[in-house]
Amino acid sequence: MPTPTQLLIPLVAAGLFFAAPIVAQDVTTPEDQGVVDLFFRDKITAVRRTRDIEDDAMLIAEMVEKAREVPDSPGVQRRIYETGIELGMSTGAYAAAIDAALQLRKDFPGAAMASDDVLLGYYAEAYRETRRTDRAEIAEPYLALMVQMAEDAESSGDAEAAEDLYSDALTIARSVRSPLEEMLEANMERINAVAQIVSRMRVLHSALEVNDRNTSAARELTMLYVLHRRDLSAAAQVVGMTQDPDLIDAVRMSAVGPAAASPADALRVADWYVGLADQEREMSEHLLAEAARYYDRFLDAYPRQDALFTWVSKRRDDAQERLDAIHEAAERLTRGEWRSILEQINPQRHAILDTPTVRNGQIAVANSGFVIPFQPEGNYDIRIRVRFDRGEDGIIFYLPLGEASGAVYQYSRWDHTRIQIDGVEETEEERFMLTRGREVELGIEVRVLRNGRASVVGYVDGEACIRWSGDIEDLEVDEAFVPSDRHGNAIAVRCDGRYVFRSIEVREPVE
Repeated sequence: MPTPTQLLIPLVAAGLFFAAPIVAQDVTTPEDQGVVDLFFRDKITAVRRTRDIEDDAMLIAEMVEKAREVPDSPGVQRRIYETGIELGMSTGAYAAAIDAALQLRKDFPGAAMASDDVLLGYYAEAYRETRRTDRAEIAEPYLALMVQMAEDAESSGDAEAAEDLYSDALTIARSVRSPLEEMLEANMERINAVAQIVSRMRVLHSALEVNDRNTSAARELTMLYVLHRRDLSAAAQVVGMTQDPDLIDAVRMSAVGPAAASPADALRVADWYVGLADQEREMSEHLLAEAARYYDRFLDAYPRQDALFTWVSKRRDDAQERLDAIHEAAERLTRGEWRSILEQINPQRHAILDTPTVRNGQIAVANSGFVIPFQPEGNYDIRIRVRFDRGEDGIIFYLPLGEASGAVYQYSRWDHTRIQIDGVEETEEERFMLTRGREVELGIEVRVLRNGRASVVGYVDGEACIRWSGDIEDLEVDEAFVPSDRHGNAIAVRCDGRYVFRSIEVREPVE
């Protein structure tokens, strides 16, 4: 009896399989389903009889791999993914079903079975059906998707949908004690404040519809547009009802933008923004930045190097000094606190060897790596949650030590038997090593000491696995692991095998 692969040959010859843009394949055909049945119908029937979720998960993983082998047959490829999703969601193999949905989403953007709303439903069902003690693992990608959808809703102006998503996410985060809880609470406070402003603006619009001579309502509404919505065009449509000539001119000139402003108008708007920054301290960063743009326009367009030019240059420098002070204060507040840096990683700009996959707040890497856009000036800590999926097990970190030096830290390397800091320290304790499917929290503490010395401590799930301190010149650093000059002396990660990085956090401790 011919195999399914042999049966595919005449189908290819008959033109049923053709190279076409994947996104154009919106529906599958009975022929596509027939090929999928040839490959998997009997296997699906067999695993359904066993009622062993692990069997279902293994078959879904096999289906995903098979789908990747037929990129020139989009209908078959898509139907394999969809069948895997259907199998997993109906048998309780939720993690495998979601993996298939994520791969469908990657290969077929816009596929109905992998849309945000549908994927959210998969996560919700998986979360509900998972034992409470095991919910943390499914909760993190579930939360990441809800946060992404909430941010999208905010960007599109749907504050109500964003509020609902943040609220649901916060409930789950509290239940599993997720590290996202604090961030979600802050987002809820912010979105509630936005909702209050939107409500107030509705009241003011209603008041102006009743009485367009209500100058106090017009002024309040104008400033809400300027300060909170940062919508100068909308403010310009309302400001005329304030009957305030100075405010009308400032808003309407700023709505045009600095590029079209005359030197006189640019100076007037810049000074207006500085005055607002003096009154609205919480928003002074944005207002001073706007002032600087208009001062720059004046300096570019003004034709003479006279006393006025010098005076405006000084005004520009003063605004920049105030901005710098705000930024420095914000930086001081973040020192000593963990901050997430995963979302700052750009798959194209920071890739090493091959482009990683960024999805739902996670990064998947297969035999490649990425640069972490963080150039520490001195001491720093790293905290990473990562899962090893398949292939060789080994993560290689390049760790900056000061401005120009570095160390290479190899975690779970050399045939599962060694963790080492190249040239100076190693350990072979098996309990620290990765195995397929194991997820760990890796911690790294780096301290740059005096007289050309440093120390590095590595942790696995909170337990120190390796410690070193000594002369930096004793380290062996393979240049292949050092980031290119365009990234500076930043942290870099290289992986042998496939890994999923769930979180990456850094901090610069206050000593």
